[in-house]
Amino acid sequence: MNGYIIPRDASQQINAGKTIDYHLKFDGLKKGDLLFFGKKATADSKQRVTHVGIWLGNKKMEFIHSSGNVHISSMHPEQPNYDDFNRNRYIGSKRYLNIVDRNIGNLKEQIKL
Repeated sequence: MNGYIIPRDASQQINAGKTIDYHLKFDGLKKGDLLFFGKKATADSKQRVTHVGIWLGNKKMEFIHSSGNVHISSMHPEQPNYDDFNRNRYIGSKRYLNIVDRNIGNLKEQIKL
């Protein structure tokens, strides 16, 4: 819809873009960044990414995602829509907007109307 072709699944999407929020504290996130959720790596198993949301960039620390239905959740414990389940599954964030990456197709650059 916004002129980008991105990998289909969350497990593929986490391998594209620029890594943001290395310390998993929601620092430096901007509107449009992707948040990834799943099972963190252990000594016996690899990381497993199963879910993705889009950071809204507001003071409520909200993100939009779909799990059965599209809804807005928050990473701030004092918000009524706080999502403790996904907070505990948060693996990291990636920035796609204005990033050059071979896994992200930018139709705006490819098609000049």
